Amino acid sequence: MPWSRATPYGDEICFAAGLFPFRKLSSLSPQEVERLWRATYEALKAAVPVLRQRVGEDIHHKVRDFLQVHGNGGQACPKCGSRITEIRANGRLHNYCRQCQPGSLIGSFAHPARASLAQGSDGRR
Repeated sequence: MPWSRATPYGDEICFAAGLFPFRKLSSLSPQEVERLWRATYEALKAAVPVLRQRVGEDIHHKVRDFLQVHGNGGQACPKCGSRITEIRANGRLHNYCRQCQPGSLIGSFAHPARASLAQGSDGRR
């Protein structure tokens, strides 16, 4: 999800939705899209009061210590207790839980329908 890699809140939204953060939006099922939208709303709804209280008028002050996964690489996942993974790509930090957000970077950018078209009905190319 390209937008998920743009902000710390993208990490939080994908985590709340239980989605692997490097999946293409076009690969999501309707149920996953619904979870993503719900998680987006809930994550931002939770962040706004914290930021209003702690940031105030200084909009350039970054407050991220309340986030569940972003910036917490190597620490325990708040849901399952496994270690949070940290990846740096294109100068950006990405954090996610491999247990709660299963997926793989290998092939994660390929659309499943296109992958099946590349193979014959017997599974061979």
